Amino acid sequence: MIYNNRIKHAIENDQVVLGGVAYTSSPMVIELCGDIGLDFVWVDLEHRGCSPFDSESLANLSRAAEVADTSLLVRLPGSDPDMIRKVLDSGIRNVLLPRVETPEEVRRAVKATKFTYEGEPGKRGGSHARTTIYGKDIENLRDVEDDSVCLGVMIETIQAIENLEEILSIPELGFVRTGPGDLSISLGIDDSSDPRIWEHREYLEETALEYDVPLSSGTVYYDGIEETVDAGYQIVTIGRDLPILRQRMQERYDAAVDGLEGLEYPF
Repeated sequence: MIYNNRIKHAIENDQVVLGGVAYTSSPMVIELCGDIGLDFVWVDLEHRGCSPFDSESLANLSRAAEVADTSLLVRLPGSDPDMIRKVLDSGIRNVLLPRVETPEEVRRAVKATKFTYEGEPGKRGGSHARTTIYGKDIENLRDVEDDSVCLGVMIETIQAIENLEEILSIPELGFVRTGPGDLSISLGIDDSSDPRIWEHREYLEETALEYDVPLSSGTVYYDGIEETVDAGYQIVTIGRDLPILRQRMQERYDAAVDGLEGLEYPF
C-alpha cells in the first residue's frame, strides 16, 4: 500500500497537477496514464463504472495507479459517509462528491474521512481492509490516513451556490469544482454555456480563492492550460480516454478509407 498522494501534496504546496479521465474505469488505462506521466486519473462512479461498494474492483484500480506512480481521483455517486469510508478502505485517497448543497452535508462527509477532526474524534473507522495492508498497519493508520486523504465537492445546484461561503469555510475541505451541466438544469437553463452559468462559475472561482480552497477544472485543452492555471486552478484535467480513442480511431479510419479510393469498399 503506497500512501503518496500527488494531488494533496501539490495543492498543499501551491503546485499544479495534470490528469486525465478514464471513462472506461480500466486498470490498463490507469496504468497507461501513469506511464505517460499524468499526476492523477479521474474515475467516475456517479454515472458509470463499478459500484462504490465493490471493494475488489476499487482495489484493482488503486493498485494500477500505484504501479504507475499516479493518483486516483474518484467521483462518488453521493455523500453517504458509509460509502465514503468503504471507498477509502480500498486504498482510494481522493474522493469527489457531486451535488452537495449544504455545509452540514459537507462537514459530515469530511468528518467521515478523518480519525481526528478539529481536535475531536472523527467518523472514520479502523479496518482490516487494503488500506491497512489487511491489518498490518492498524497502529499507524490514523496519522497516515488523516494526512493522505483529500475530499473535494462539486457545486452543481443553486442551493449550493447560495451556501457557497459556508461550504468553503469548512475545515479540511480539499478542493472544489463546478458542474455547469447540472447547474444549468438546477437553474432551468437549457444551455450550460449561458452567460448566467459563467457568472456563477466566476463567483465560485473568486470565492474559492478568497477562502483558499483549491480549484479543480473540467477538461481543458492544451491551448487553454495557461489561462486555466492563471485563473487559480491547481487540479487540471487535460483529456478523456473515450473521446480521444474515438477521435484518433475515426481519423485513422477516414484516412484508410481515403487510401482505398477507387476500390470497392466495403469488400
